[in-house]
Amino acid sequence: MDEFDEATLEVLWDGKTHTFTQLIGNITFSHNTLRLHLDKLVDEKLVDRKKTAQETRGRPTYVYSLSSAGRRAALMHRSGVEDVVVLPFSSLRVFCRFEKGGFCKRVGKDCEAEICPQIGKWF
Repeated sequence: MDEFDEATLEVLWDGKTHTFTQLIGNITFSHNTLRLHLDKLVDEKLVDRKKTAQETRGRPTYVYSLSSAGRRAALMHRSGVEDVVVLPFSSLRVFCRFEKGGFCKRVGKDCEAEICPQIGKWF
C-alpha cells in the first residue's frame, strides 16, 4: 500500500459514502491518480463501490466507502502495524527446517510454538 492508497483510506475512514467529486475535493493528488488507486482498492476489496440511482441521462454516479477489510487495513495503518501475516503453527511447520514428522530435531521434542527456535528468533 502506497501513500495514495493510505490517503484515500484516510478520507474514507469517517464511515460515510463519498462520491468521486467529494473524494477529489479532500485529496491533494490528481483526478487520474485517484481513479487509478480507487480501482485498485476496489479490486483488492478494501473499498466498496456502489452505483447510485440515476434520475437524469449521463454517466452513472458511484459512491465509495470502506469495506470491513479496508477498515481493518486503515486501523492497522493508523496504529503503526503493517505487513502482518498470521499463520497457525501447523502451517509454519512447512517452513521449519528443523521439523521432521512432528518432531523438532533442534530442540529434541515434539514441535510446539512455545519452544520453536524458528519462531523465537523473530520475537
